[in-house]
Amino acid sequence: MPIVNHKPIHTGVLDFLKYIEDAFKTEGQKLITGMNCPTDISEAYKSFRRTFEHFSNMPNIFNRVARKKDENGHYISQKEKIIMHHYIQSFDPKEKISPEQANAIGVEWAKKVFGDNYQVIVSTHVDKEHTHNHIAVCPYSLDGKKWNSDETTLKYCRKVSDEIALEHGLSIIKNSKTKNHMKYKEWLERQNGTSWKMQLCEKIDKLILQDNVNTLEDLQKELQKEKYYVRLGKYMTIKPPDRERSIRTDNLDRVYGGYSIREIEYRLKHKNKEISNAAISRLSGIEREYAIYMRTLQITVFKTNGKQDKNKTYRHLVKSADLLTYITFNNVRSKEDLEHLKKKRKEEYNELSNAKRSLERRIKKLTEEQKTDNDIQIKELQKELEIINNGFEITYNKMREAERFYEQYKEEYESDDYSIAKKEYEELQAMLEENSDNDREIDAYKSENQYNTYSL
Repeated sequence: MPIVNHKPIHTGVLDFLKYIEDAFKTEGQKLITGMNCPTDISEAYKSFRRTFEHFSNMPNIFNRVARKKDENGHYISQKEKIIMHHYIQSFDPKEKISPEQANAIGVEWAKKVFGDNYQVIVSTHVDKEHTHNHIAVCPYSLDGKKWNSDETTLKYCRKVSDEIALEHGLSIIKNSKTKNHMKYKEWLERQNGTSWKMQLCEKIDKLILQDNVNTLEDLQKELQKEKYYVRLGKYMTIKPPDRERSIRTDNLDRVYGGYSIREIEYRLKHKNKEISNAAISRLSGIEREYAIYMRTLQITVFKTNGKQDKNKTYRHLVKSADLLTYITFNNVRSKEDLEHLKKKRKEEYNELSNAKRSLERRIKKLTEEQKTDNDIQIKELQKELEIINNGFEITYNKMREAERFYEQYKEEYESDDYSIAKKEYEELQAMLEENSDNDREIDAYKSENQYNTYSL
């Protein structure tokens, strides 16, 4: 199950090459393959440098010193030129793969991704439990074509890696619909049950379910009792007693789901609860139908926290709660109402956009005419434009919100879980109508008997 990640190199290319070609890590440098460049560290450095400087028109950039640090020793954030692409291809230690096979797979991957015209070094490391390839790639091909690394190209790199893995009888991660924020080391520790991050998540899970933990402050106190350092602010930052560094729960959330401040608050408020039948029966139309769907989602999430299905996590639960609130707030009673609301918000935005453009054109025309009489008219138009601009962002956000909720509902509406919820909705609807008919019969009976009593 090879996992591919990318790390840009901004400085220190020579040190980077020395690291990936380390003799101890590569069985005496036997596991190093070069494409369009030598594998000798000094010669490879010169070759990469010549190609980069020729096509980038940036001489001496390879001499650039390391990034500057602030007074606290943290790197200062700044946009820097990528002078080398570094890809890491890691293999599952449970799968039987020789170092030579890993290197061959890395070379095959590099040829399929970059073609035959890029300078590449594939270096296979065997110094850790999992065999992995370090792949150095010059950003410019030999004919000057530039390789840009972004989410799209990384997705393509992983796709090619999966295809090659299957051809070699290796497993892959199937149906991954979300971004993989987990580093291989963390993934491996999680599989072995030694991940401190997972242990922290389990600790938080356990405390959330305690009767005396109902707020973020309660959670903070309980963690502090067990010698955890906890800071509450815009984020919740936690440092376990046996760790040197702290972590924001939002960063835990990227990997495990359900640990951002917002989601922890939601979990504290709704722990071991779901929407009751009584509450659902008070709703009507799409509200009731969606509330039933959300209840089934709640039950699954509270039991598994996404461990059975990555599409059923606290994050999805919060999104569903937001949609139900949106439906209620806007008096939406059907799927058609939701679609109509989306169109309405779009029309409002387009109308405002057209009015804005029209005013801007008129102001521009009057300004170009440079007539004294136009000044008063321009000022009046500018006031109108200012009013439109003040409401423009709000109107745009409303349009995007309507589109987002409509797309979310449409996607969920077509799911198997929603089909089950619809069936339950129809059964509940029939039961309520039957009870309503019985109530009307009882009321009629009471009314008739009351009339007869008065007649006596």
